[in-house]
Order: sequence, then C-alpha cells, then structure tokens
Amino acid sequence: MIPDEGLKAAVHTLLKSTGLTVAIKLFKNDVTIDSATVLADLTEADFPGYASKLTSDIVWLGPDIDGGGLGRMRSPELVWTASSAPGSPQTIYGIHIIVVDPGPSSRLFFAEAFAEPIVITLSGDEVKRKVTLFDVEFIP
Repeated sequence: MIPDEGLKAAVHTLLKSTGLTVAIKLFKNDVTIDSATVLADLTEADFPGYASKLTSDIVWLGPDIDGGGLGRMRSPELVWTASSAPGSPQTIYGIHIIVVDPGPSSRLFFAEAFAEPIVITLSGDEVKRKVTLFDVEFIP
C-alpha cells in the first residue's frame, strides 16, 4: 500500500522536480486515445502564438488526496491564445503531457481528447483547460 504521504510526494516530484522537464501541449490531429497511444501518434498544435507550457512554470494546487483516495495535483486554468489568425483554421482535438527525455526521445505521460474540438480561426481565439493529474487509486 502507498500511504497518502507517498501519493502526494509522487505527484509533487513529477511536476516540481528540477531534474525533469515536463511539458503540457495541445494536439491538432483527430486520434483515438487509448493505452497503446504513443507520442508519435499526436501532432502538436502550431497556430500563431502557441507554445507548450512547462509544468515547472505553473502554480499547481495540491498535492492532495481527493475524497475517493486518489492522489492528485490540479492546475489553474491554462490558456493558449492565437496571436494572429492562422493561415487556415486549426482544429485542436486535445491536450497531452510529455516528459522530456534528455536522450533522443521524449515520453508521452498523459493524453486526453476534448469532448468537442476547438477551432482556431482568428487572432485572440483561445483554448482554455484545467489539468488534474494522478487520478490513480492504489489498492492494498
């Protein structure tokens, strides 16, 4: 069994470790996310003004344990804003989080498709999301 203190420490270490680079990104291809999804399956957004967000730059809420015994960290609302109109509309299908590997490749940590895609067509169009990480239940 992993006690509450251990759950909190695991989540905090992943998101706040100075030894890891973890980035939150948007993807622009329509893909089914499942346990076999890998980073190469996702095409990162590239509309004007888009940039991934480093988890080390975010003031996370937590770590804490929710009412169901799940360890978690929650982000404030994250916003990506188009600085100008893209050459053609760009549909954003979801969000993903990667652990940047200092070696030749990064690893996909989390991916989620939006219930409804968001289309970026004009300057000022936005994608807004909150992220909750580590909804993992540990059963003794």
